[in-house]
Amino acid sequence: MSLNHNQMAYAAIISTLIFGSLFVGISGFYQTSSGVGDFDSAAEEEINPNVAIQSEIPEDNDEGVGDGLPDILEESQYGTDPNDIDTDDDGMSDGWEVKHGLNPLDNGEADNEEEETGATNTADDAEVSNESDSWPDPNQGKYGDPDNDGLTNEQEAELGTDPQRADSDNDGLNDRWESLYTMEVSSPDGTITLFNPLSGNWGCTL
Repeated sequence: MSLNHNQMAYAAIISTLIFGSLFVGISGFYQTSSGVGDFDSAAEEEINPNVAIQSEIPEDNDEGVGDGLPDILEESQYGTDPNDIDTDDDGMSDGWEVKHGLNPLDNGEADNEEEETGATNTADDAEVSNESDSWPDPNQGKYGDPDNDGLTNEQEAELGTDPQRADSDNDGLNDRWESLYTMEVSSPDGTITLFNPLSGNWGCTL
């Protein structure tokens, strides 16, 4: 029986699909079979439970004096002393300064030796001095006021306000003004503290 053109094309397509499927099946058998070829399946590889996977991220471990900074970051990133809660001796802990954008190594005051001499003695010292013209920065020390709200950094640390924001609670009132006029009043909901620089008292009932 002779086949017409369409029948021959159909038969060719079917034959191609059959032979292709057989080829893929046989190739897969030779690649994955444990008895044929040199390929070892990943499922057959032995996993050693004694090999520990070490994390690249160090533990957030503050083993020193408890200044809020991990010891490994004090040594590698900030240059602070892990055994000293206040490396620059400005009355504010290293962790608090870092958290609020202050330099824990700058107390805002010049060294006594620099104040007495008024100048460096060698070319090397002069080069170092030129590279650190902004050091010390008075705004970094306890008497600094980088947000110009009238509170020193030391006072902001005592109050818990942000030394970089003049209005820590975003209520439209200056932190220093609120700290001067903080008061407690009675309300149907109990005693409420007004003009608290840390709370805007949104939604309170008077």
